[in-house]
Amino acid sequence: MSRYLDNFSEETIIKVLRAYLVYGESHRCIQKNILGLPAPARGGGFVAMDILHHFDIKGAHKGILKNNGTYDTDSPLLTKAIKKIKEFNYLEYLAKDAIDDHNITSFDKASVTEVERTTKQRIGQNVLRDIVLNNYSNTCALCEIHQSDLLVCSHIVPWTIDSDNRLNPANAILLCSLHDSLFDKGYFSLDDEYKLVLSQKADHIISHILTGSIFKPPTKDAPGLRFLKYHREEVCE
Repeated sequence: MSRYLDNFSEETIIKVLRAYLVYGESHRCIQKNILGLPAPARGGGFVAMDILHHFDIKGAHKGILKNNGTYDTDSPLLTKAIKKIKEFNYLEYLAKDAIDDHNITSFDKASVTEVERTTKQRIGQNVLRDIVLNNYSNTCALCEIHQSDLLVCSHIVPWTIDSDNRLNPANAILLCSLHDSLFDKGYFSLDDEYKLVLSQKADHIISHILTGSIFKPPTKDAPGLRFLKYHREEVCE
């Protein structure tokens, strides 16, 4: 039984499994880059190792699924881990395909047995984020911040309101954490020419922050005008 498994989301656990079995990454690399934990050169990687051992994954299994390989095993836990990875990869593929075709039906209808529904939703949102990051050249649409951990794929119409467009890049804008919070809470919006529109609740401090900001359009999938209309009327009322 793993001491650390319950500390992480299923999505994170599957990424740990994939990093080791498919990409052949080290325990230290996985612990640092996926789990976000310190992994010193001497003695690092024990948390990642503990999670892998829970699925009967040992050193001999490193990279066994590289190049879309298959692996037969008598271990139920390792078999489960492999199934999780394959379903995860399949859902990522479906999400990319659905976004490219502007049709999320195939993704929504995908039947999986090992991946939880919440993880399936996160996969779609992560694929959308990667696409939007690329569209906006990994930079906030209103400032020059480009650090990935400070950038947010901000929905214009919340996906809880319009589930049909939750994976539509035209219903998203890449903003830094500050601008995302101001946009999400309705302190400003964009008009049909993509110029900033301040709401009445934007006081002089927020107005000073936003004044002079110019929206930098993405290379593709510019914000949909009907989504912006909703945001101006319902969020910035």
